[in-house]
Amino acid sequence: MFRWFILALSVLFITANSTAQQLPKIDYEKYTLSNGLQVILCVNKKIPAVNVNLWYHVGSKNEKPGKTGFAHLFEHMMFQGSKHVVGEYLQLAEQAGANLRTGGVNGTTNNDRTNYFETVPSTSLEYALWLESDRMGFLDDALTEEKFTNQQDVVKNEKRQGDNSPYSAVKYLVADNLYPAGHPYAHTVIGSIEDLTNATLDDVKDFFNTWYVPNNCTLTLVGDFDPAHAKELVHKYFGPLAPGKPLSRPGVNIPTLNRNKQVMAKDRVPMAMLQLVYPTPPMFSKEEAPLDFAASILGHGKTSYLNRRLVRDLQLANSVRISNSCREISGEFTITVVARPGADLEKIKTIVDEEMASFLAKGPTEEEMQRIRSEMAMGFLRGLERIGGFGGIADRLNSYNTFLGEPDYFQKDFDRYQNVKAEDVVSTFRKWIADAHRLEIYITPETSGRPDAEEFDRTVIPSTDGQLSFKAPETQRSTLDNGLEIVVTPRPDLPVVSTSLMIKTQDVLETAEKAGRSSLTAAIMDEGTTSRDALQLQRDLDQYGSSLRVNGSKFSAGVTLSSLAKNLKPSFAIMADVVLHPAMDEEEFARLQKRSLDGLKRRMSDPGSIANNIAMRMLFGENHPLGRNSSGTESSINALTTSDLRETWEQFWRPNNAVLMFVGDITMDEARDLASEYLGAWEKGAIPDVTMPPATAPAEQTVYLVDKQGAPQSQVRICSVAPERQTPDYYALNLANGLLGGAFSSRLNLNIREDKGYAYGAFCHMVNAKDYGYWSAMAGVQTKFTPEALVEFRKEIEGISGSIPVTQTELEGMQKNLSRGYVQNFESNDMVLGQITHVLAMGLPIDDLDRYIPAIEKQTPSTVTSAAKKYFNFPHAITVVVGDLAEIEQGIRALNWGNVVVVDAEGNVLR
Repeated sequence: MFRWFILALSVLFITANSTAQQLPKIDYEKYTLSNGLQVILCVNKKIPAVNVNLWYHVGSKNEKPGKTGFAHLFEHMMFQGSKHVVGEYLQLAEQAGANLRTGGVNGTTNNDRTNYFETVPSTSLEYALWLESDRMGFLDDALTEEKFTNQQDVVKNEKRQGDNSPYSAVKYLVADNLYPAGHPYAHTVIGSIEDLTNATLDDVKDFFNTWYVPNNCTLTLVGDFDPAHAKELVHKYFGPLAPGKPLSRPGVNIPTLNRNKQVMAKDRVPMAMLQLVYPTPPMFSKEEAPLDFAASILGHGKTSYLNRRLVRDLQLANSVRISNSCREISGEFTITVVARPGADLEKIKTIVDEEMASFLAKGPTEEEMQRIRSEMAMGFLRGLERIGGFGGIADRLNSYNTFLGEPDYFQKDFDRYQNVKAEDVVSTFRKWIADAHRLEIYITPETSGRPDAEEFDRTVIPSTDGQLSFKAPETQRSTLDNGLEIVVTPRPDLPVVSTSLMIKTQDVLETAEKAGRSSLTAAIMDEGTTSRDALQLQRDLDQYGSSLRVNGSKFSAGVTLSSLAKNLKPSFAIMADVVLHPAMDEEEFARLQKRSLDGLKRRMSDPGSIANNIAMRMLFGENHPLGRNSSGTESSINALTTSDLRETWEQFWRPNNAVLMFVGDITMDEARDLASEYLGAWEKGAIPDVTMPPATAPAEQTVYLVDKQGAPQSQVRICSVAPERQTPDYYALNLANGLLGGAFSSRLNLNIREDKGYAYGAFCHMVNAKDYGYWSAMAGVQTKFTPEALVEFRKEIEGISGSIPVTQTELEGMQKNLSRGYVQNFESNDMVLGQITHVLAMGLPIDDLDRYIPAIEKQTPSTVTSAAKKYFNFPHAITVVVGDLAEIEQGIRALNWGNVVVVDAEGNVLR
C-alpha cells in the first residue's frame, strides 16, 4: 500500500566455524478448509498481539494484456470497504490497534503475489478476521464508480511519485528490454498510466472474482492466541465463502538473450549509472543459492571485488550494488554502478568485466564462503524476532507455503545454502551469464470443494475492547567508574544481541563554516582504526556475521552492533576499537569528502530532499543550528580537515557523555564484564556546553517556491515550530498530530488522498526533541492540482486547531490506534533498543515507556484541541513547494497567502 515489497526468500545460513546448526523450531499447524483456503497457525507469546497475514497467489504477472498495473490497483480497492465493513479499512484496522508506523498493517503487491496483513492486540483477533473475511467474500458488493475513480487517481499519483525520483526510468527499461513482448514480467508492477486510465469497474469485479477466492489464498496467524478458539473463528468467518474456478498459472519462463543488448537513455540525475542485468533461474531452484553467494562476493561490502576496485581504489563509482532477485518463474542478476561525476561508463564496464573474470579464475575463498554464511545466519535469526511485518515469521511461513506448499521450509532452505561449494558458485555463475534456457509448463489438479460452514450475520461487528495488559521489557542499569552508563534489557528467546553506544551530547552549535563536521566524524570512524584498516575491519566483522554501523550528525551520534550471542565478545572488541582508536586516515577522509559531496548533489536533484532542506532553513533561519543542513554544504565539506574531525571526537566521544545499551540474550553481569574489559580504560573528559538556542514561530505566513522543471508532482511542506519533548502538551499533541496527519486515517490523508485523489499520501510529521520541536505537513501532489491541494492543507490545519473541533468518537479512534499499536514498538530487539534510546536521549526515566498508554488514554477533546490550537497555527507557518513553476506559480500566487518568494534549491532568493 505504501511501499512495493518483494520478500527476500534466500535466507538461512550457519555461522563461521560451525558444522551443523539446528535452527530454532517454528511450531505451526496447517490445515485446509473445504473451500480450499489454506490456514497456518503459529503460537508465539512474545507480545500480546497477533499477526493476521493473507497471501493471494496473484501478482502483476497474472495480468492480461492492456491491463498492466491491475493487481496493484486492486490491492488499493481492497482498502475501500466491503459489504458489511463500512469505511476505510486502514482506519478501522488502526482503531483496532494495528500500527502502520511500525509496519504492523499494510498490503503489498509484487510480480507473483499480493499480501495483506495486520498486527493487532490479541483481543482484536476476531475483529481482524471479520475484516479480512468480509473483503475476501463481499468486496464487490461495495465497489462503486466513485471509489474506483478515486483509487485510480491515488495509484497514478503513486506512480508519479516513484517516477519523480532519480534513476526511476531504469525499472521500465529493464522490463521493456530484458523480456520479450507478452512475457509475464515484461511490465512493471505499477503498470502504465494509459492502462490504469482505461480500466473499468467491471474489470475490477472480474479480477476480484477470478483471483480473490479462498482456494487462491493462504491465511496465516502468528502470535499470542488460543489455537482452538482461532480455528473456530476462522471456520466461522472464512468457512462460508465459496471457492473460485480452477486457476492456470504461467510456468518457468526464463528470457533468452542471443547478444549483448544496449539501451541508451537520459534522465535528470547528477551522476551516470550503469546497470547490467542477466536472466537467471527462478526462486528455490538449485542454482539460486550459488548465485546469491556470487552476488555477495562480487558486490556486498567494502571487501567485495567491485566495491574495492571501483569505489575505494579507483574511486570511479559512488556505489555498487549487486542483487540476485529470483521470482516465481525467472530471476534477474543485476549489477548497478552509480558513477562518480565525470567517470566514464565504458571504463567502468571494462573494470566490471575484469573483476568478474578474476572472480571466475580464482573462485571464492573459504573466508568469503564463511562470511556469507555468518551474515545470513544473523539475518535469518533477526527475521524471527518479529511475528509479522515485512519478512517476519508470518511472511516466511506464507511465502514458503505459497510457492512451495511447504510452510516449514526453514531447515531445508538452510541446508541448500550449507551445501554450496566454491566450485558450484563459479560454475553456476558462468553458466547463467552465458547460456540460454527453456520454457516448461505444468498443470496441476484443482482440489477445492464446496463450503462446509453456514453463512451468518456479518453486520454484527466484533468488539476490540478487551483488556490489553502490557508492560515494557524490564531494564537494568549500572555505571562504570569512568562514567559510562550501562543499560541491559535481557531477552533470551533468541541467541542474538543488539548493542548501541549513544553519545548524549553532540555539537549542535556547528558553525556554517564547519557544517557537516559531526556527520563526517561519525562516517570516518568505521573506516579503519589504528590497528585495522577499513577492509580488515570489515573482514573481522564478517567472520562473526556481525554488523556495525556508526551514525552521527550534530544532533545525535552513536554506534550500533548486531551480533549472534556467541560472537558478541569478539564483535564488541571490534566495536570498542572503533570507538577508542579511530584512525581518521587522510586517504579515507579524502574519499569520504568526495562521497559526501556526491551525496549532496544527489539530494539536490531529489524534490523531496530539496523541500525538506528549504523548509528547515526558512523556518529556523540560516543562523540557527536547525536551519543549517547537518550534512554540510559544498564549501564547508571542502574546508574540513581530519583535525576538525578528531577535535569533535575528542570533545564529545567520552564515557561520561555516553550510554551503552544491550538488548537480547545477555545478562547485566556479562554486559558489565564486556564494558569493563574493553571500555573501562576510556578516559573521561569535559563536555562542551552546547545549549540549543530557542526558536520562535514565523511572524507571518510566507510561501517559498523552488522550480523543478518538468516535475510530474509538486512536493509540499507546511511547517512551524513545536515544543520540546518534555512539554506537558506532549501526549495531547501526539493525538492532535495523529488526527491531522500522523496516521492513514488522518484528516489530511483521507481528504487529499482518499477523497480528492491529489496525492499518493498526505501526512504530518511531529518532532519533539530534547531542546526543540517542529511539525511539518507534507505530500507529493499532482502538478495540476497543486493550488487546490494547498487549500485543503490549510483547511485541515486550521480545522484541527479549532474550526473543525475534535470529536469524542474521532479521538477515541486515535487513542485506540496509538495505545493499542504501541506494543508493536517492542517486537524486535532493535525496536526495544530504539525505544530505550529515545527516552534516554530525551532525558527521561526509562519507566516513561510505561506511561505512554495511560497518558494517551486520559486525554480529552478539549486537551487535544487546546494543544493543536497552540501549535498548529497556520498564520505562523511557512509553506514550501518544489515543482514546475511554469505550471503552478500563477495558481499559488492567486491564493494570496502572503509573501511569495522564489528561491533556488539551496534557499537563495531569486525573486
